[in-house]
Amino acid sequence: MKKIILSALLMFTLTCFSQNNSNMIYKFDSAYASQSKEFYKANTTFIINVNGTKKIEMYQNGRLTTYYQTGKVTKGYTKNGAEYQAVDILEEDGLELRLQLFKDSIRIIYTGLDEYFEYF
Repeated sequence: MKKIILSALLMFTLTCFSQNNSNMIYKFDSAYASQSKEFYKANTTFIINVNGTKKIEMYQNGRLTTYYQTGKVTKGYTKNGAEYQAVDILEEDGLELRLQLFKDSIRIIYTGLDEYFEYF
């Protein structure tokens, strides 16, 4: 009986662990650049929590950009009341950014600049 209970507990623990380490995949076909105020076609895929790590990959028109989560996930609302989750990220070359995940889009904000890209 003890072995059955231990086995069940182990399976439950592994199930919970695997659920927390799954990739989250978001695909978009359009983007908006705030600085130029232009919309453009951009086949973009974000993979968040790559292989259970704090790594984020963005594939855009065949190009890979890798980001690393540097802060905790926070929740917030825009001035218009749109809910989002946000996290500070670091690009491969050391550029500090902030990623906001909305219901239907992802926004990448350049820290210290009044510039962002939104994918939807």
